[in-house]
This record gives sequence, C-alpha cells and structure tokens, in this order.
Amino acid sequence: KERSQLHKIMADNTWFFGESFTLSVNDKSLTEVLRVHLEKQGIDIPVDEKVTRIDGSVGIVDLMLTRSIGKNYPDEREHIIIELKAPKVNIGQSEIEQVKSYAYAVAEDSRFNGLKTKWNFWVISNELTTYALRELKQKNLPEGAIYQAEEMTIWIKTWSQLIQENKHRLGFLQNQLNISYDREDGLQFLKQKYAEYTEGVVFENESQDEYID
Repeated sequence: KERSQLHKIMADNTWFFGESFTLSVNDKSLTEVLRVHLEKQGIDIPVDEKVTRIDGSVGIVDLMLTRSIGKNYPDEREHIIIELKAPKVNIGQSEIEQVKSYAYAVAEDSRFNGLKTKWNFWVISNELTTYALRELKQKNLPEGAIYQAEEMTIWIKTWSQLIQENKHRLGFLQNQLNISYDREDGLQFLKQKYAEYTEGVVFENESQDEYID
C-alpha cells in the first residue's frame, strides 16, 4: 500500500523530478507511452500494434513526465519514465532488469525513432543492493547512470539523492524533509500533507496502535 500512496503523491508533484516536467502517462502501458510520445510531437497516426518488451510481455509504466527542451529547440522533447518501488524494496537485479526492459522496448520499436527526443529511465527506492552498487561502478557514465546510448540513459535513484539534488526547490519543506541521507525519506511529512492518500499507512518506527480510534 505504501508504494501506491507514494505513487499518487508523486503524480501530483512532478516538480520533484525536475523543472518544467508535466505528467503525461500515469500507470499505463508502453503502448500509451508511444501514443503520448507521438502526440507531443504533433504526429497523428494510429497505434494499432502494441509496444512490447523484448520477451513479448506488455510493460506498465508507473509515471512518464515530459517537457520541451527549451525555446531554442521547440520541437525537441525530454521524457522521464519512472518506476517507483515501495520504500522497503531495495533496488536489486530484478528491479534494474525491469526498468531496462522498458528502455530496450523503446529502443527496439522503430515507431519511437526519428524524433528529437531524450529518454531517461529511472528506478527509485530507498536503498541499493550490492548488485545495484556494482552496476553503478561502470566507467564513462554520469553519476547514477548504468546505461547510456545515443539519446537514452538509465538511472538508479534513491529518495535521499533526489531530495539532496532538489534542495533549492525544497526550501519551504526543509524542516520536514531534512533527512540525514540514511533510511529516512520524508514520508512522514508526505503522510501529514497528503492525509487523504496515506490514511491507514503505517510507516517505519510507527505502531499500528497509533491508528486505532
């Protein structure tokens, strides 16, 4: 349940992931990602065939955010495909392979090609396994990246890293989200601010008794 509540909160707060991004896909298939991608580029063609992963399965994307690159490049877009994991789920091999499968599906489907677009794929949780840490040791890649080719990059992110990266936009939340960059992730504040979404959710170090009327 924590992950689904966190999903709702992040869908309402896309500013957390970067300036000027707007929500374009929420809990939809890769086929919907293609439809939105083409629509953002002003291309009106039917999408009759599903987008599938390399193994033939249909992937469901948690969030896709989109923004225009800038005034000097009005026809260029940037997308972030985000895979959210429950805070208790450490990012390991299966989580990394999942986000890679989305990226490779986009790379292998020719309908995504030929348009001026930057693609970023993120998997986010609290902690990393030793497998993820080894993936991050690859040379000649930006910090946090585990794959980069042409206009596509795959990233591993933790909530503490995202909060640290966005401190300049989180000044008004500083007291509530001033985590020590360990296992704390600001969910207590989000729970209070978004009580309608987090009712009944028990966070770490809380007891069930606190929620019994």
